[in-house]
Amino acid sequence: MQFHRKLASCSKRRVSKVETDYSWALINSALLAFNKEDVVAYLKRAFDMTTCQIKKNRPAFTVVHLCSAHIIKAVRNAISKLCRDKGITNFITHCFAHLMNTTSITHACAVFYNMCVVLLSPERNELTNLSKDFLWDCISQEQVQDLDLSEINSDTFNMERGNTVISKSPFSRLFSVQQEQAKVNILTERPTGKENDLYCPKIIDMLMQNYMGIFPLWSGLLLGGSAQHSAHSTTSEKERTRDTNCHVELWFGIVKNNILLKKRHFRPAEFVNKMYSSLQGRYAEHILKHKFPVTVLTNKPKTSVRQDDPQETWKKRESSVCGKRKPSKYFHPPKQTSSTLVQKVHRDPADEKITQLWKKSDTEVVVSAVHSQSGGTIPIHHSDLRTLRPHQWLVGEVMGGLIHIAARKYGVSKRVFLMDHYTAGVIVKGEETQMSHQSLRKVNLETYEGILGFVLIGGNHWNLLYIHKSTKTVYLMDPLSVASESYSSKSAAVQIRKYLSIRNKMHSKDEWDSIDWKGGVVKHPIQQDGNSCGVVVVMMAQSILASFPLLPEMTFETTKRKMTEQRRQMAREILEASGI
Repeated sequence: MQFHRKLASCSKRRVSKVETDYSWALINSALLAFNKEDVVAYLKRAFDMTTCQIKKNRPAFTVVHLCSAHIIKAVRNAISKLCRDKGITNFITHCFAHLMNTTSITHACAVFYNMCVVLLSPERNELTNLSKDFLWDCISQEQVQDLDLSEINSDTFNMERGNTVISKSPFSRLFSVQQEQAKVNILTERPTGKENDLYCPKIIDMLMQNYMGIFPLWSGLLLGGSAQHSAHSTTSEKERTRDTNCHVELWFGIVKNNILLKKRHFRPAEFVNKMYSSLQGRYAEHILKHKFPVTVLTNKPKTSVRQDDPQETWKKRESSVCGKRKPSKYFHPPKQTSSTLVQKVHRDPADEKITQLWKKSDTEVVVSAVHSQSGGTIPIHHSDLRTLRPHQWLVGEVMGGLIHIAARKYGVSKRVFLMDHYTAGVIVKGEETQMSHQSLRKVNLETYEGILGFVLIGGNHWNLLYIHKSTKTVYLMDPLSVASESYSSKSAAVQIRKYLSIRNKMHSKDEWDSIDWKGGVVKHPIQQDGNSCGVVVVMMAQSILASFPLLPEMTFETTKRKMTEQRRQMAREILEASGI
């Protein structure tokens, strides 16, 4: 606001655009300073303008736009968390990038409608094929589909069902209509029985909850100014579709790398001195490079004091010597405490031991040795046990020890082979050369009725691998989503067949060689945070071992409070099952 006030005092020019990060504080402050309105009013005016509801007397205003690089990166990361397939992730990211480049609300509605058809239809049919072809054409070349927006205004799509910016935005309702229309058209299609590989409704939900309501802030809708949306627009120049704040990011890099030399923790005076010296040198270099008069360097800038900008002064504090002072009130604590007020708190020694171990720094001291299926022990180090603390990712050694404890508890150690997480990961995600090094030569699979193990996906997410011999089914369970498990389980079944073939050829065996494995899906609870995937898959494995050979009905809770309780319970089980 200070910059805007000083600019208005010396010039009649307005700031045409403000490029910023996805920060609500910066967005609101920019709109308040330059347009004197909030985000909801800005979105309603943008809606009326882009749908040609404001045809005359369009006032000049400052456009607030979010950095395209930051938005596309955030959307891609969100899509990759919801969909593990890189091909689908790249395709939807390209579609969103095209949606970001749109400068027409009609074309944006058409693109979003076809995205809804592709992502919301569980079956592949003629409608999904047409929508997919439309999106491919949009990615490769510009294609516009006209919609009738003559009857639309911000009052028609005024959503007052919530208190958030997204819920109040008319763009939320506009794109919600496209979503509902896509659902209706999907239901009217004849069933084909063919699975849609692009089916992922969570992506549409994510876009509607976070991005579509603020469409003008991150798209090219307003970058060409208000004239491009007028009914008689004759603009022939190429429209700007995206913009970034790369100049600011580049300056931050210069400050950190060239001026401060990657050093940190400067005192304020030292930081100001370094910045002043660098800016003074750059200013002189700019003047000499463009052959400006040297007197520019020596002239002192004229300072003028505005009447509406008085100097701030502190009011003198009146002395309280002559005034009457009220007596202060205070209380003395009792010297003796009644015995009835003191209650002795009984604490569990095991919980106190767990708390003490969690508070200490990581060490490699073995705190527990869990009996394994093969007759040996699984050492649990202190650093491994500390991963059971809240908001931490579990390590494979702790998870392996917990399922060995559960197998002994439910008496299925001789019926279910418990595979370590490294071998399971190589089988599901590895190559043939890696599989040959994990052939389990001493293991006789014919003596077991199933296999259970953990698979680490992407280095930071745990899945559960369950192979059920009697039903010839392979389950790869993802605690984040059940929708993608059908495809993942089928892929895991192919990998299992390949692994067993390599293993039997290496050791001249025929164990489980004639089984035609298939993929399956088991309904299970979904994790509700970003770091309890290991806890959830361990609970799923415990449920499987408890009901083996039948498939379990998993109904346990996955709330944050329940996860915290389960982590402490698992630490207790590891310490109590120790063989040392």
